[in-house]
Amino acid sequence: MSLTGSLGTQSNRADWTGWARLRAKDDGTDIDLSPLSIRMQVRRCDGHGYGNGYGGDWGHGAPVLSGSTDSGELTTPAGGILAWHFPASRLSALRPGLYGVGILMEDASGNRQQLFIGTVAIIEGGVF
Repeated sequence: MSLTGSLGTQSNRADWTGWARLRAKDDGTDIDLSPLSIRMQVRRCDGHGYGNGYGGDWGHGAPVLSGSTDSGELTTPAGGILAWHFPASRLSALRPGLYGVGILMEDASGNRQQLFIGTVAIIEGGVF
């Protein structure tokens, strides 16, 4: 089962740093994310939506922002914690608007699970 929701609002002129804590539903223990390959993709929504209030019609375009634990934008700094960091230099290419976000986990055997499907709103940051 995937989590759905919003990752809030982010300026396109600032670093985007965030984190999520993952715990087992049955006993509340932190999930060990260290052996997993985790990827995040961000794509521009075209405004049609899925009908459930999350994401949007991502269309067939390429991701406008992506990262992974393999390339270093995503990390697992502690038990159950997934953190991400994208520098302002990468966010500056994003136009203001609503973007769909997907996070996918894969284990060493190739089993994949969709962790998150949702949105992030990008706003035009101030010029300083």
